Amino acid sequence: MNNGETKNNFPLVRRPSSAIEKAAPGAKRILSGMVADTLALAKPVFTVLMCDDQISEIVELLIKTEWNQKFTLRFIRFSRTTELLKLVREQSFDLLFLYVGNVQWDTFIFDYPQAAEFLAELKAQYGKPIIATQGLDLRKSFEATDVTFIQAPFSVEEFRDALKANFPAQLSKTRPLRIVVVNDEEGPIESIKIILLKWFNKDAVVLTFYDSEKAWEELLRTPPDLLITDDIMPVLGGMEIVRRLADRKAAYPVILTTSFERSELDVCVRDCVNRGLKIKLLDVPFDIESFLKVVEDSLKIQRAKAEPDIQTTPVVADTDLESWYQTGDRYYFGRGVPKDYTEAIKWYRKAADHGHAMAQNSVGVCYERALGISQDYKEAAKWYRKAAEQGDAYAQNNLGACYINGRGVLKDYAEAVKWYRLAADQGNELAKTNLGLLNEKGGLDNAEALESLRNMAVQGYAPAQYRLGIGYRDGQNLLKDLAEAYKWLKLASEHPLHTIGNSIQELALLSSTMTQDDLAEGERRYHEFRIQRK
Repeated sequence: MNNGETKNNFPLVRRPSSAIEKAAPGAKRILSGMVADTLALAKPVFTVLMCDDQISEIVELLIKTEWNQKFTLRFIRFSRTTELLKLVREQSFDLLFLYVGNVQWDTFIFDYPQAAEFLAELKAQYGKPIIATQGLDLRKSFEATDVTFIQAPFSVEEFRDALKANFPAQLSKTRPLRIVVVNDEEGPIESIKIILLKWFNKDAVVLTFYDSEKAWEELLRTPPDLLITDDIMPVLGGMEIVRRLADRKAAYPVILTTSFERSELDVCVRDCVNRGLKIKLLDVPFDIESFLKVVEDSLKIQRAKAEPDIQTTPVVADTDLESWYQTGDRYYFGRGVPKDYTEAIKWYRKAADHGHAMAQNSVGVCYERALGISQDYKEAAKWYRKAAEQGDAYAQNNLGACYINGRGVLKDYAEAVKWYRLAADQGNELAKTNLGLLNEKGGLDNAEALESLRNMAVQGYAPAQYRLGIGYRDGQNLLKDLAEAYKWLKLASEHPLHTIGNSIQELALLSSTMTQDDLAEGERRYHEFRIQRK
């Protein structure tokens, strides 16, 4: 391919951009009254055109997570631009997603600016959102177009932001708001929870934490839509939490509550605001109206003013999924109660049956490890999948392990890579390790695995770079190429703690066996790759 990547080797032929023509209107379909009535009751159809590659498989899962309840989803794949043009002419669609470098550009001689121009013309002609991605930073090529570009590898939240930019109304209604409340005192945390649940009704899930360190773990695992935290707490206080969030460039809003003098807090808040954090201070005690106004301003929403009777309506404890899950955790880990796996799975299952993702993962763990229940790998895989499809990184990692070991499901290397990759993209360290070990054991044993490994290496994943370097050095299902091995091992050595072997040592050993010409070529390829990635 002429785009600087080694993904595919397809011949590319130039075709003028004016070749994009309006589709002829399709023939009208005559439906019987029965069929029409049935369609009226069905969910609306949402059609996505996607490049036929592994990245699209991951994106398909993300879209299903967001919209499976709202739409009947259809995903149609294409490999070439001629196929894409035929699709857009012959049928309606709602979204086009593609990894630019993975398409066979058989309508013109490929380069990135012309690809951006081509997609811009499609957007202008059909008026449908287009999301494009690529390992290289192509923002300059796309900045003058109406096409949404996100650089790969991208996080779940980055892709969700891209969807939100194109479908703000649909996305805002796909799932309840996720609000995390952190306070070490029972009175304030329960008051805030009651107000939020009664105000938002079923439009919000409220997760409460008395332990601020556990809350921080949750924030790292799944970014919420809103964080409400107190300023003074044991071990990890609210000011330290917001400073950490500013360091990590968190995109979600924060409300910091305080009952103390505000001078130091004001300085902290101004500093965090200047660094891009969306944060508001709220004095305690507060009245309901003032509290909800700050919540509305933070979330940039306007709720109906018919406020429910928060003062007199009791909270129904049996609907508190998070409480059930936390109770299961207490029995599982023996926190304040004797460790009891039978009790743990009883509470986990209660929350899991109502859709609590972390509880579903915990049920899977109990089935897999025979904790409080008979071992059943099929049940374990079933519950892992339920949680994984909701985006839980731990469950995604566990489901990947099921596929690689054939526990409860048929062995499937590609499925294992997919789920490990999804978890790793959310920062799950165990998934990153498993993915690296998977590459070490079998990453080069078939074309599909090699393609996946090469994609991960190009995207900067150190274990894949290390494995590819060893493959080129030893000629493992690859043409032996010491210069190429040098390039990948040197890239991996820049992250020595995140590879699956000693990349620095392997690079030194390799260098000692190479000729000066091979070393010079390896250095040239290394620098060329670094320049392309900038």
